Amino acid sequence: MRNRLILIGAGLALSFPFLPAQADGQPPVLVITPTRFAQPASDAVVPTQVITRSQIEASGAATAAGVLRFYPGFDVVASGGPGQLTSVFLQGTNSNMVKVMVNGVPLNDSTSGGAPWADIPAADIERIEVVQGPLSTLWGSSAIGGVVNIITRHPGGVGGHLSAAAGGWGTRTGSLGVHAAGRHAAAGASVSGEHTAGTPPVQGMSQPAPYSNRTLSAYADLHAGGADLRADLWQSRGRGAYATGYPPYTPLSLLSQRYLHQTAALRGGLPLGGGWRLKGGIEQTRNAYNQDQPESYDPSAYDFAHSTRNSVHAELAYAGDGSHWLFGASRARTHAASLSYGTAYDNDRRTDAGFAEWQQQFGAWRLTAAGRRTDDSQFGGHDTWNLGVGYHLAAATVIDVSTGTGYRAPTFNDLYGYGGNPALKPETSRSVQADLTTAFGAAGRLHVSVYQQHIDDLIETVLVDPATYQYQNRNVQQARIRGVTAGWSWQRGALDLALDATWQKPVDLSTGQPLLRRTSHSYRARLGYDAGRWTLGSDWIWTGRREDFGGQVLDPYLLGNLSLRVHLNRALTLHASVDNLLNTNYVPAYYGTGIAYLAPARSAMLGLRYDFGST
Repeated sequence: MRNRLILIGAGLALSFPFLPAQADGQPPVLVITPTRFAQPASDAVVPTQVITRSQIEASGAATAAGVLRFYPGFDVVASGGPGQLTSVFLQGTNSNMVKVMVNGVPLNDSTSGGAPWADIPAADIERIEVVQGPLSTLWGSSAIGGVVNIITRHPGGVGGHLSAAAGGWGTRTGSLGVHAAGRHAAAGASVSGEHTAGTPPVQGMSQPAPYSNRTLSAYADLHAGGADLRADLWQSRGRGAYATGYPPYTPLSLLSQRYLHQTAALRGGLPLGGGWRLKGGIEQTRNAYNQDQPESYDPSAYDFAHSTRNSVHAELAYAGDGSHWLFGASRARTHAASLSYGTAYDNDRRTDAGFAEWQQQFGAWRLTAAGRRTDDSQFGGHDTWNLGVGYHLAAATVIDVSTGTGYRAPTFNDLYGYGGNPALKPETSRSVQADLTTAFGAAGRLHVSVYQQHIDDLIETVLVDPATYQYQNRNVQQARIRGVTAGWSWQRGALDLALDATWQKPVDLSTGQPLLRRTSHSYRARLGYDAGRWTLGSDWIWTGRREDFGGQVLDPYLLGNLSLRVHLNRALTLHASVDNLLNTNYVPAYYGTGIAYLAPARSAMLGLRYDFGST
């Protein structure tokens, strides 16, 4: 029955760009993630979600992962309370198969492959662009499940803000920002901080895991005569604690660690005439973890993981007569060093890539094609491609079909960490997706998306010598993910309502079992009411049954949040939020056999924000 549903949906070529409602007379929402050049989101052939600042505020979420939890396609698993390891699965793919960027700069950790979701505060995010499906052709390794591009705030005018809040578990937050924008230049900076006593992360522990974070975001922009130069810096750093131990052999305890995540970029563009433009830039990504206590197996061993990625890229772009051409090349060098559970490494990697993209509009038709050649010093050359076609069936109905390939290069941990195997090949994928969006005027908008991904050479740690308990990472698995997302959004006056449902079947083809920690069905509702002086938001999700390690089952749960913002005057805003409104007691994941991670109970935050100057 499920297979037939997928085929019928693909035959109908269903599509939806997942965009927020746009009022008449408002300029179109511009996005850059689907194509690497700015275009109206409605023109993107590949499915694109845009989560706006107002939606982020209405969610009341503290982190980017907390925002994404309530949007279709995402499975978010937090291993405990604030600051705990958080995995974000997109369209059923592994969490390290999602390319995460801040202002277009990759953030994924080169040692583990994942993104530091727990350390990305939502306070300074202007919008989040989400492209579902493989986009390795444009953005390189890890973009199998999709790309999440987090865009920080760049206000206009001259002014700033000051905010403070307090709430459950001894949580305190604050932020300060200033900005100035003129005819040919703009600059700004903001800093935010959080400290919480935390909650016990694992069943059987009474000690809470404290967490602190300081985040800096800064930018400077010069533009004149069509040329531009821009600098961006984002940094998140602090201290957290996580559970360790292997009951009944060793007791559970907390280890604390310091962390640093940073992205920086200097980019510019120059018009060449005739519709051509030259663009380029340099970028850097840093991720670092330093454990504060030694491991129990070695009192002198303080585990750490450090990685730095430096890259340079150049692009030649053309726009005119309904056509877009893009030719690009990049070079990246990555250094990583780690000590974990007695295994150490210190290695480098070089990655060169060239890519090209073409997009053309013929009346109601839109076509896109892209290809990429990647040369990696570890695994050699690899090719990826994407094709897409879109058709405006009517003024209010859009149909898109896209297909393509993706890849994920083995991480440094895969190659040289515990069970490391330098002979690993990249994980690869091929996918097809069909989408439909149609508007019914005052009755709202319907969107449907149908997708299938097939992933080869999945890396798994396998036991190779039972006598010595020797493990090794090997390319042994295959996976297939089929899914359907359907949603309806409606706006009437001050009221916004969005409902969506996701049905998916992520299967490990090697075993026939479901992929772990991903549900086969989930349902969401997002409600917003903007009365001008005050706004109310409430997000809800019902997540179905999931499986975890060792055949353990994670039961379904219902989770809801509530937020309120009241503008006391032109400058002062009161904001309040409640997480886990129903005080749902659920298990997000298992730490070990019979030992569950603990989801936080209901908590509330109350704060004030003061805005000054002009915008």
